[in-house]
Order: sequence, then C-alpha cells, then structure tokens
Amino acid sequence: MQKNKRAWTIKQFVTHFMIWLMLFQSAVFAIMLTLGGSLRNIAYNGFEPFTDTVKLRADDFESKLVSAEDLLAASSSSIKDNLQSVANKYGKPISELGDNQNAKMEMYIKNADILRTLATKENISGAFLILDTRIEVEKDKTVPISGVVMRKTDQATENVNAPTMLLVGGEYLTQNDVTHKSIYWTECLQMSSYDNFDFYTKPIEIARLNNGVASENLGYWSYPYDINDGKREVVAYSLPIRDSANQVVGVMGIEMNLSYMQLLLPFYELNSQGKGIYLITSAASEDASEGTRVFTSGNGFNTINNYSQDIEFSSKSNLAGVYTLAAKGKNIGKVYCTKNTLNIYKNAQYDYAPWVLSGVVESKYLLAFLNRLKWNIALAFLATMILCVLFVVKFADRLAAPINSFVDTIKKIRPDNLIRPEPTRIAEINELGTSIADLTEEISSFTKKTTAILSMTGISIAAFEYDPNSNLVFCTEDTFNMFGMYHKENELFMDKAAFNSRMIPMIKEIKADIDVISPVKAGVDVKWLHIKTVESDGKIIGTIRDVTEETIEKQQREFERDHDPLTLFLNRQPFIDQLTRIFNVKAVNFALLAVCKLPDLSALNTRYGSIMGDKYIKSISEVLGSLDKRTATMARTLGDELAFMIEGRSVDEITMQFNDLLDKLNTTSFKEDDVEMPHNIFAGVAWYPNNAKTVEELLSYAEFASKSASEFSGRNLVQQFSPEAYKEYLNKQKKHAVIAEMLEKYEINYAYQPIIDTSNGEIYGYEALMRPKAEGITPGDVMEYAASNDAFYAVERTTWLNALKGFSQQVDFLSPKKVFINSIPNQLLIDQDIAILEEKYKNYLDNVVLEILENEQTDNDFIEKKRALKEKWGCLLALDDFGSGYANENSLLTIKPDLIKLDLDLVANIDEDSDRQSLVKNIVGYAHNRNIKVLAEGIETREQMNILLSLDVDLMQGFYLAKPNEVTIESIDPKVKEELTSFDPNDMFTANVALRM
Repeated sequence: MQKNKRAWTIKQFVTHFMIWLMLFQSAVFAIMLTLGGSLRNIAYNGFEPFTDTVKLRADDFESKLVSAEDLLAASSSSIKDNLQSVANKYGKPISELGDNQNAKMEMYIKNADILRTLATKENISGAFLILDTRIEVEKDKTVPISGVVMRKTDQATENVNAPTMLLVGGEYLTQNDVTHKSIYWTECLQMSSYDNFDFYTKPIEIARLNNGVASENLGYWSYPYDINDGKREVVAYSLPIRDSANQVVGVMGIEMNLSYMQLLLPFYELNSQGKGIYLITSAASEDASEGTRVFTSGNGFNTINNYSQDIEFSSKSNLAGVYTLAAKGKNIGKVYCTKNTLNIYKNAQYDYAPWVLSGVVESKYLLAFLNRLKWNIALAFLATMILCVLFVVKFADRLAAPINSFVDTIKKIRPDNLIRPEPTRIAEINELGTSIADLTEEISSFTKKTTAILSMTGISIAAFEYDPNSNLVFCTEDTFNMFGMYHKENELFMDKAAFNSRMIPMIKEIKADIDVISPVKAGVDVKWLHIKTVESDGKIIGTIRDVTEETIEKQQREFERDHDPLTLFLNRQPFIDQLTRIFNVKAVNFALLAVCKLPDLSALNTRYGSIMGDKYIKSISEVLGSLDKRTATMARTLGDELAFMIEGRSVDEITMQFNDLLDKLNTTSFKEDDVEMPHNIFAGVAWYPNNAKTVEELLSYAEFASKSASEFSGRNLVQQFSPEAYKEYLNKQKKHAVIAEMLEKYEINYAYQPIIDTSNGEIYGYEALMRPKAEGITPGDVMEYAASNDAFYAVERTTWLNALKGFSQQVDFLSPKKVFINSIPNQLLIDQDIAILEEKYKNYLDNVVLEILENEQTDNDFIEKKRALKEKWGCLLALDDFGSGYANENSLLTIKPDLIKLDLDLVANIDEDSDRQSLVKNIVGYAHNRNIKVLAEGIETREQMNILLSLDVDLMQGFYLAKPNEVTIESIDPKVKEELTSFDPNDMFTANVALRM
C-alpha cells in the first residue's frame, strides 16, 4: 500500500518553495566563491610572505653556523699539530698516553691559547678540547672526563672583545692571569647517565663507525646542553680527533650560546601579530616527515606540541610550499609551518641527521585576514536570509487567507450537519466544496445502512473514528448503547469530552495499536469490553466489542489452572508468583513462610483409601484457611504439603497469629464416618527478612526446616529454619556432588595394607582400602553417598577396576601375594564389566581374595553368584566381620569361605579381656577343623599381637604391623617381624593374661 504523502498548507507550500529558492541561490553563490579561487588566492597571499621570511632567515642562520664551522676547521690543524708534538716528545701515539697525566697537561697547555682565541671569535661563545674516549656510563653513576672548556664571560656571542673564563680544566691553565676560573669551574667534566653529552659522545661514535673518513668530514652539531649547571645552555659543533695510529683520542669543538642563536631567529617577524615560532628539528633525512626538536625561538610551542620532543610534519605541502604540523595539544586548530633544510653538513661524509629550520604559526594568526573575511561574508548572508524569510511569510499569509476561510467551512460539514460552503472567486474551489457536500450525504446514508446490517447479525460490536483535531468523535449507534448513554435516533457523533470520560478509565490514552479487554460498569453489572485501535491518516479508528461472557469463562479457566481443586488454595508456582508480587508492590516489614507436611496422610490413604485422605487434607486446609486473608496467602505445593505466608508489622504480631493457628490444630480433629483422628502437621518456618529476602529462598528454607521437623516425634511440630543446619546440608550436598563426579571419573585411589602370615612374618597379601582423591572426602562419606543415592554399583565397579589397576602396576602376577577386595553385599558386576576385568587383569584374578560381608539384607542369590566367580577365577573367598552377629557358623555353612576375618570388636582390647580370648580361641579351632584360615585385623599394640599369636590365628593386619599406603611394601619393619617370629606361645607371661582352657 502506497504511503500517504505529507499534506502541506498553501502557506507552508509557498514558504518552503521560496526558502528553497533562496537556499539554491546561496549555494550557487558559495560554489562560485569557492571554485572562482578568490578565497584560495587570499590564503596564498597570506602564505607567501610567511615562506619568504623563513627562507631569508634560514639563509642568514645557515651562514652563521657555517662560519663557526670554518673557524673550527681553520684551527683544527694547529690543535692536532700541538697534540702530536707532545706525543713525539714522549715517543708514543696519543692513544697510548691516556694514563700519562703530565702528557695530557702539556697537550692542554699547548692548545690553551688556540681555544681561548676561538672562544672570542664572533658568533662563538666557547671552545673545548676533550682528550678522553669513554662514552658509556652505568645507570646512577658519574664518570670524570678529562677536558678543557673555555667560554666568554659575556653571553653575547658576537662580542669579540669579551674576556674568556675557564669552565672545565686544570688550575694550571689560569696561572698566566689571562684566563680566570668560572664560578662553575670543575677540573673534569662530570658525565652521568642522565646528562646530554652528545657533543662529546656522538663524534666519537661517528669516528669509530667511519674509520676511513677524515676527521674534518665528521663534524656534528649537538642538541642544547649545560655544563656544571652553569645556567647557560649552548649548542656545539664538534670534530673527532685521531692520532698517528688512526685511533680516536678525543674531540674538539666550538660552542654557540643558545640565547644568541634564538636571537638570530626573531619569531615576531613571522606574522603581523607577532604570534610565531622558529623551530630547529633534527630529521632522519631531508624528506622525512618526522624529527626531534633541537630548540625553538618563540613562545607557545609546548602548548602546541604538549611538551613532546617528537615533531610530525605532513607528508606533502600545499601549492604555496607550506606544510602542516601535527598539533598534540588540546583545543589547538590547524598549525602551518615551512621546512628549510640547513646546509650545515656540506662536508660531512657520514649518514648524518640534517637540521631543518621551520617557521611555525597557528592558522588563526597566519590566516587572520581570511578568517575575518569569511566571517563577514557569513554575517551578510545570514542577515539577507532573515529578511527574505520575513518577506516570504508575510506574502504567504496574504495568499492563503481566502482559501483558509473556505477550508474552515468545509471542516464543519458532517453527516448529521449537512451545510454547503459559501462560493469564493476561485471556480475550482467552489466545485470542490459541492463535491464534498454530496459525498458527505452519501457517507451518512451508507453508515446508517451498515449499522442496521450489524444489528441484524446479533454481533454486539461498535466502531468509532477519533480525530485529535476535532471536538466530535464519529461513532456507530452501538457505541452509545455500550456506554449506557442516551442518544438521538441516527446520531453519529459524540462529544469528545463525553467520549474521553468513558474511554480514558479503560485504556488510559486514546492512541493507535491498542488491544485491551477492560471492565466498565453498566448499572449494577460489570461489562467487559474488547477495544482495538489502528491509525489511519492521523485519525484513530477503533472497534468496541462486548466480550463479557468469554472473559468470565477465561477467568474461570485461569482460576482452575492456578488453584488446587480440593482446597482452593494456590498451586505451587502461582503461590510463588503471588508472593513475589506482594514483595514487589507492598512494603512488607516481616513475614513468616511455613511449609506443612502431613505425616499421617500416607497411613490414612493406605488404610481407608485416597478419598478419605482427600477429606483429611480438606479438613486441615479449612483450619489453615481461618487465617486473615488480608495478611495470609495459602497454597497446596505438593500432594501431602501445604504452605502459607503471614505478613505483618512485627514478629510478635505474626507469631501470635501462627500460635493461634497451632492452637486450633491442637484442639480440632478430623471426623468422617467412623474415622476420627487429630490434625497433625510437621511445619518448617522461615522468616523474612531475617532468613531470606526472596520468595524462592524463603520457600526453600521452609521446606528444609519441614524435613528437619519430620525427624522428631510428636504432634503439630514446628521447626524454625537453622542457617547452621542448612549450611551443613549444603556442604553435604557439595560433598555428594564431588563424590558423584569422582565415581563418574573413577577418581578414587586405593591404599594397600599388608596382611602378615604369622608362620613366617612375611607378607601374605594386601587389603585394598579406599582413598578418595578429593580433599576432605573419607571412605565413609563415599559409602554414605552410595547408600542415600543408590550408587553402590558405581562404588563396586570403581573398587574392582582401580584396586586391581593399582595392584597390577606394583605386584607381578607371578607373585604369591594376594589382594583382598571388599565386595558390597547385594552388588555384582554386570557381565560387560566382568568381561573388562577379565580382559585387563586375567593374570591377576587368581591372586584375588573376594571379601563378603553378610548382613540382614544380604541376598543369597548374590552370594551364589560371587561363589561362581570364585570358581571361575580360581580366587579365594573371605567372610568379613566374622563374629559380628550376622557372620556366624551358619554363614560358614552357606558361604563356605577360604578365610574368615575376625570382627574388629573381637580384636579390640583382647589383651585385657579373657572372654574375647576364649571366643577367638573357639573360632580359630572351629575354622582350622574345616581348613579355613583366620585373619585378625585392627591390631594396634604388641600385646594384642602376642595374644592373637598365642591363639594361633593364621594372618594378621593392623597399624602395629604396617600402615596402608598407595605404594606396596615388600616387607614389614624388621623389629616387628622379629617380635612376631620369635614369639613363644608357651611363654604365656608375655601376653599379660592367663588363657581360660
């Protein structure tokens, strides 16, 4: 469907057309101004004086530096000759006189006059000679460098008559009263890792890298530096010095005062406002767009470059030869600059970094005239546009006045008020008015017919059209009827205020895309109206349908869905949702949430049937339902579980209501036919906000407390939620999760406790004892988990696989040593797992001693199957805990074991109890008569061992003999073995007790 275009008034149309025309003319003017090149020419006129000034200044500055280079070059040969003459005197090259202080002193004295003369030359502020080549300094260390530095006393470099002073050098250089020591004098240069000594170090590095190049062609201009904190920064031009052996022995050079060099670059000449900067940059090459600042002349460069020493130019210049500088400071506009390479390395024969002189000016100063011109043009254009717009608006008003009058008349036409507009002087508009009036008559007739047809169908539906710009709302006759309003026959318009008074309470706002069902009062009854709206041409079109009957049916379905049909209490999830809404809407101070178990329900259902059980639940729910509905909410959360929440302003207020409820339960009972039984609940209680602040947590805590209540005996018991007990429960659950994962991944190791043959003290075999890998988990925890989670098979499977795995990795299958494996009663590996065992450990199965523990739950079928495995594998069968009550003489007859393990209670304190001794003696005799070996475990003292030896047991096991370890041992402690093998059964006094024969 095609979108309706936006409709404009005549005034809007004329105004927009004229404004667009003016904008078009303005755009043409701007294009002509730009493409004509006028602004560009003005900009170039601003660039040209700037570039010319910098070029002239660069030539002059370059000549000053080159003249200083020439002065040093002219004196360099004399300095070298003087150095060589001293070296000749000592008969060695200069490089071999480094430790000869007398030779150095003579060299400095011979060249003092030359240095003094150089320092007084025009453009030069100082001269130096350094006979040292150490250029590396450790961090935080200072190295003394031998040298002489002489400077003018006057900072003005061009003053050739200024006397000189000694800044660095021996005092012997001041004895001629021609040169005096500076107040900053030191005997040596003190070079540290933090000082800028490139005037000295760099020429030495260059000379070493360019061994075949003459020293005169290795000149170097340094960065600014200061010596001895003399408060006078200088820039130096240095030459390396080589001796007759072509070894670098030092540097010579001249200095130029930095202040004087800045005076040679008067920044105020760069533009009429005096806002400029001269910048000297050391670049990697003449075409490089990056470099490092050497020094500047002028103010504000740190603001532009944010105190950075790194300089970045644009890669290309404009047609005027002007580059841009990458400004790093905040709120800095475009910065223009020039690049003039200074030819101060004209004789250099190494890869030097040229100096570039740049004039730097911000755009707002360099192009100030152009910026003012643009601003004036913009102001003039804006003033013209404002005057033109005022004229256009006035003209549009005069043009639209008669047409607007016609439109106002047309707006008043409606089906129940058919009027025709007065004719205007425009024929087309008159025809339009007649057509609109005719069309309105037809619409009125069609609307009446449509309303009649809808009434005949029996569908209770109404329609309306809501125009935000009208005081009337078009609607069908049924609209009045649904609102219970009186109306005239064939009335199709309702006053907007009356319409709003009915609709706003139902839908809050009359707008598009509403789809709601809302109640409205119709006399004493309540109607449910379904209101839907859409937008069309800026109007809201809607329908109103009476859905009272289907809404009531839906509410009934929702009630049945959310409520228990027996008690009419909320179901579990609606209960949670309801409590959540209460906490979100109300400011609840305190609340009690109780979960009630019905402990007698199961027995009642079993004895009398579920119908009687339902009546019992109904009876208890009626007592719970006596709570105040304004503060209590009830639910049936499970078949035998009811829950309720009581909210209140204080704990005492809630407790009083809860106690009243308990009194009612204690004083009432369930009566039905011949059945009568007291009401009885086990209630778990959690408090808001003391125990928890969310519904889910409260319900969980209350359910936990109700389970705790079921552990006690009594009627209508109440258990308060205990954070400590819950924490212990959670820890147990966490421990169970760890155990479950261990069993799933077979993460249980086994320790092997030796079992000793009493006949020779040798190891008969090892019992595999469970050792869980997880910290804090005991074998008892594993068995408790297995009992509560029906996981005995997982323990059985893990025991067989891991116990045999650890045993086979340490004991050869040819060894006679046995491995005792505890098999859980009523657990037998499935055929698939038995096949795995037989495949992996078939050579070890005859080493196995399968331990069976008999109890009241032991299934004889499992015993027979384990005996079948014994026959199949050729292993031995042991009866565990013999003498405990379940494992007795009958067990020997049914299980037919090869060994029996005495119950620990028989071994404990046997050295002090003659009854235990007699009982064990009888068991041993009974077993030996049937060729059954007897194993006594839990032996912790020598006395117990001696008694059992005297009672003729075959095998022994216990901490006194050897402790369990994951690594199997070959033999027990020799001392214990000696005690065992040397024991004389006839020597009864060692047992510390007399046997009853």
